[in-house]
Amino acid sequence: MRLIEFPITVNSRQDVVSIYPLGDIHLGALACAEGPLRRVVREIRDDPLAYWFGGGDMCEYIKPQDLKRFGFDILPDWILAPNIKGFVKSLHKGDFDDDAKKVAKQYAKEIRDNLNNLCRKQLHRLVSILEPISGIKCIGMLEGNHERALRKHHNEDYHGELCEQLGVENLTDEAMIRLKFKGKGLGASLNLYIRHGYGGGRKAGSEPNKLADMLAEWEDADICFSGHTHTPCIVEPKPVLYMPRRGRVPEELLCRYRHAANWGCWVYSHATGPGSYVSNGCYPARPMTSCRACIQPFYHRDNGTSDNQMPRIEIRRITL
Repeated sequence: MRLIEFPITVNSRQDVVSIYPLGDIHLGALACAEGPLRRVVREIRDDPLAYWFGGGDMCEYIKPQDLKRFGFDILPDWILAPNIKGFVKSLHKGDFDDDAKKVAKQYAKEIRDNLNNLCRKQLHRLVSILEPISGIKCIGMLEGNHERALRKHHNEDYHGELCEQLGVENLTDEAMIRLKFKGKGLGASLNLYIRHGYGGGRKAGSEPNKLADMLAEWEDADICFSGHTHTPCIVEPKPVLYMPRRGRVPEELLCRYRHAANWGCWVYSHATGPGSYVSNGCYPARPMTSCRACIQPFYHRDNGTSDNQMPRIEIRRITL
């Protein structure tokens, strides 16, 4: 558990800040939606008011010792064919000359190296993808069950190494973050609670119930994000009626809204190709969507009290 404050500078009351959860990416799985991930990374990079956090299970991180889930036939092409274009260009009419043999030998060496270092190759590729949005644009990164399993069973802390290479906060498995908005005499804040999540997510009612429980447990959080089940879900905002503790008494009760969502995953369901852990387990197909929180920190609400700068929050769906 981590408690941190994350400062965000805004320039006007009209500014809208976006918070992207990037979790359950499973880079290194054959069905990983790497193309959409790179597109969203560019979107975050190009928006000066876009920020993000890692939600865990960032890479597949499954080793051959995991007999239940591992299979060579579900490894992505970039593991098995790291330099296929260069290799093909070195072939002359289907025959190997001396130069082509050297290229083929190097090509085979790269494949062996990848297969002998699956988790580390996944980590390196993820770092190269996320580097453009590392540093001050990243709130931090959560540890997922895949990272935790490696640390527990193999004494390999890939989560800590990823945080170190990207230069971002290690948020352990859950965190409460105070988002502190400031700029040009303006000041506001809200609380964000994030966790990797739990459960199987097979039933349609499971995710809304988990998110409702999370809102009930973490009452001081304005926004709650969870993942793990690969089931995207945005629940209706929870209204909180209240009367301000200072200033004059309003004519009507005031209301603030609390929001919760599951960010889904970046893995295609039942993709064409070899059987997988998902298809073998008959897991339901998940929508290829994620989400982001859109926050207008200084949304003006004329309610006749001193409490008239409640941030405006909306959880918006992203189609991958």
